[in-house]
Amino acid sequence: MTTGTGTGSNPEERIRSLAHGLLHCIKHYNPDQIVYFGSEDSTVTIKMVETLAAEQKVCLPLEKSTVILRNIDDFDS
Repeated sequence: MTTGTGTGSNPEERIRSLAHGLLHCIKHYNPDQIVYFGSEDSTVTIKMVETLAAEQKVCLPLEKSTVILRNIDDFDS
């Protein structure tokens, strides 16, 4: 899944909102593993997904990895 950094003027709210949406998808699809795709800035969003999962007592898959994209405007790179 792509992570991103959200939109809006309040950084914490936008990341929390985006992470909430990502966690909702994870709960809905119940994957065996998660691969996050994003920029270096997206690591904050990933940490928020894990924080929200802990708060909501959602078990995330043990297999998780992150792919950091250097050129976020060119996904194929």
